[in-house]
Amino acid sequence: MLPSTCFKITDGSFSEAPSALKISWPMKRRTPENEIVDHLRQVLPSSALVHLPDIFFSSTLTPQQLNIPWTKMNLTLTEENHQDRVLRALASPLYKKLWEAGSVKEFKKVWLNCLESHHLAYTKGKVFHQDISENNLMVFERPDGAVAGILNDWDMAHSVNLTLGGVTVGHHPTGTPSFMAIGFNKRKRQGSLSSPGSRIFLLHLDMGRVQPQDETVHETLCSPQDGCILGPI
Repeated sequence: MLPSTCFKITDGSFSEAPSALKISWPMKRRTPENEIVDHLRQVLPSSALVHLPDIFFSSTLTPQQLNIPWTKMNLTLTEENHQDRVLRALASPLYKKLWEAGSVKEFKKVWLNCLESHHLAYTKGKVFHQDISENNLMVFERPDGAVAGILNDWDMAHSVNLTLGGVTVGHHPTGTPSFMAIGFNKRKRQGSLSSPGSRIFLLHLDMGRVQPQDETVHETLCSPQDGCILGPI
C-alpha cells in the first residue's frame, strides 16, 4: 500500500472554508473510497450520515491518462512484476484530529460517534472499515461550536458480503498494524472483532492525552506528574 498524502487547501479552490485534498495511488481493483461512502449514505439511518466524511470532489486517473513514461515502453507486465494502480484525488471539509476535540466531554462524544458509525457501517452497510487508527477518528466542528465525530479514510474498506468489492474481508488483513488484532494480522478471519480491539487500544492511548485538572485533551502524550491518567506509551 503506497502512502496517501493530504494537503490543506485554503485558497478557495473547492469551497470558502478550508478543505482537505487527499492524493493516493490505490490498487485499481479496490472500490473507490467515495463510492463506499456513497453506498453507506444510501443505507444507513439519516441520523448517522453526519458521521461520514463529506466527499464533495473525486477524480481517478490511470497511468495511461497521465502519460507516465513506463506506459510507452512496451514493457511485459505480469502479476509478479506489476501492480495495477490509479491516481485518486478526493476533497472534503478540513476536519480536526480526535485530540483537538477540546474538552474531555467533547472528546468522549466524538469517540462514541465514531464507534457508532463503525458499528452501523458493519451491521447495516455490510462494510468493514479495516483501518481504525487515531488519525482516522476526526472532529467536525459546526458553526455553533458543537462537535460531531467523523469516521474518515474508507480507502481500505471492503464489503462484508462481497456486494461492493468482490473481495472477502478475511483475505486482506490491511490497516494500521499497531491497531489491528493479532489474529487478523495472522490472516485469521475475525469479522468485526478486530476493530473493537483497535478502538479499545485507541481509547487507552488517548486517555494519555487527558489532563483531568483542566478537562482538556492534548496532542501529545504526557506524564503522570503532569496529571494525566496514563503516562507515555
